Amino acid sequence: MHCTRAKAVGLIALAGAALCGCDETVIHWVDPPVKLSGTGSDATSGPPELVVGFSTEDGFAPLDEAPALVVIYGLQGGTWTMPTVRTRNVASFATVTCHVVTDGGEAIGTIEARAKFLPSLDGPLEVLGFPIPITHAPPNEGAPIEDLYGQDATIACSVADEAGRAADATYDVTVTAP
Repeated sequence: MHCTRAKAVGLIALAGAALCGCDETVIHWVDPPVKLSGTGSDATSGPPELVVGFSTEDGFAPLDEAPALVVIYGLQGGTWTMPTVRTRNVASFATVTCHVVTDGGEAIGTIEARAKFLPSLDGPLEVLGFPIPITHAPPNEGAPIEDLYGQDATIACSVADEAGRAADATYDVTVTAP
């Protein structure tokens, strides 16, 4: 069926090129729908787990191994840290809550959001680039954050699904620029 559909799209593209007198044919590929199975997304074979870190070309580095909390300026505005949040034994739809507080006690980031976790290449479910806004605490939330770079902080995250499975994780980090 997918082969027939691809042939039909190709024929339509060729016919369209012939009708409009175009010399060049451009074929656009559309991936077929994929159903993932055997991911264990709602498995309860052990205690719920939560690990927060950053994904790179070399894989995943948990914050307890690489404690740099990278903060970027977002293309659509604002300053953000966007760690990868990984879970085991928690449903694929879950609520994630994260708080970032400097060692001086300033609350510089907080978020609570419902997220869809997807299978990672190496096993756990994950959300790549979970967005946590980073700003100064009120009333200075509009001030530049460059003075936060190099400061030590704590990031505390939790995850909970509708079945009551929950986990949390806390890391000592250093706020850094990219």
